[in-house]
Amino acid sequence: MATEVDKKESPPYVTYATFLTFVKSLRETGIPSRIDKSVLSKLSGSSQSALMPSLRWLGLTDAADVPTPKLEGLVDANDAQFPVLFKQVLIDSYGFTRDNSIDLAKATGSQVEQKFRDYGVSGSTVTKAMAFFILAAKDANLTLGPHVKAPKVVSSNGTKKKAKKAAQGVGNVVEEPEEEDDDEGIPDKMQGFVKIPVPLHGMPDGAVFLPDNMTAAQWAYALKITKFLIENYRLDEAAQGGGGQP
Repeated sequence: MATEVDKKESPPYVTYATFLTFVKSLRETGIPSRIDKSVLSKLSGSSQSALMPSLRWLGLTDAADVPTPKLEGLVDANDAQFPVLFKQVLIDSYGFTRDNSIDLAKATGSQVEQKFRDYGVSGSTVTKAMAFFILAAKDANLTLGPHVKAPKVVSSNGTKKKAKKAAQGVGNVVEEPEEEDDDEGIPDKMQGFVKIPVPLHGMPDGAVFLPDNMTAAQWAYALKITKFLIENYRLDEAAQGGGGQP
């Protein structure tokens, strides 16, 4: 079992519905020899990037993304067995559930939030990670006090983010609604452009938008100039809100 120091991934911040539906879908498809992006091809890029490290954190796959006996146990478990096995998965993965540093039955949301910040997560990732844990704990019959709730996400202009109106279905996996800014953030699509997600560890994905009607030569040039701009972008000016010059 990995210790807290051994952990190299962030706590799971994928939506819990995506995680749970994926595990249950393996009951029909069988467990592959490796969980890679080809297995998750029907999920969005951001969901793939969040799900794979979540499986590693929970000990359901190893460092090479090979399924472990823990995953096999959850997939094969019936409705009565699943909570028992899943509870042990959570206890093995979240140190604060077993080290007596916090009484989860009496804890406040702020106390649990600090435990997640101790893992090195920040910003909206804390909210997503806590939301996953709270829902997972409920399914695993892991006792949490009534005061443990995920903190609200606040945008940079001080307004609360609103939830999307409906869940999104992706193949056999249904992704639960996520929160979004009123006027901020990266759009899902732009007319006439293709969106290329840029997965970033421990924080929301970035993205590059390029015209969707470029020739092969234009694609090659776009690749070259994008690489050049990113390598030469001035982060000091970016932090001040100014554009960098190559």
